Amino acid sequence: MNTREALFLTAVASFAGGFFAGMLLAPLSGRDTRRRIAETAQDSTRWVGDRLQGLEAQLGTLEEQIQTASSQFGEKMRGAAKKAVDPYLPSFPDDAEAWKVDRKDLTEDLRRMPRR
Repeated sequence: MNTREALFLTAVASFAGGFFAGMLLAPLSGRDTRRRIAETAQDSTRWVGDRLQGLEAQLGTLEEQIQTASSQFGEKMRGAAKKAVDPYLPSFPDDAEAWKVDRKDLTEDLRRMPRR
């Protein structure tokens, strides 16, 4: 038997011995011990559930803050990009009359265009 196997068997035997000694020398009966273990487990479950609900609320708040910050950052970036690009864009007239096309002028222009 190698050292690892001996160490493992020693650990298992020690655990089993401690478990049985604890059962024999326990101050409460088995029924009371099981009830106490069940109550402790329920209390622990409630405690963990409460902590998870608190964490969920905090994560929801954090998510809202991240979305707000992301939206603000996007708006700032769009504004900065617009300021950076605007000087290089050509200016176009805003009035609708400037964009109207006269059919007569269009016809003449099309006649002057080279054909293949």
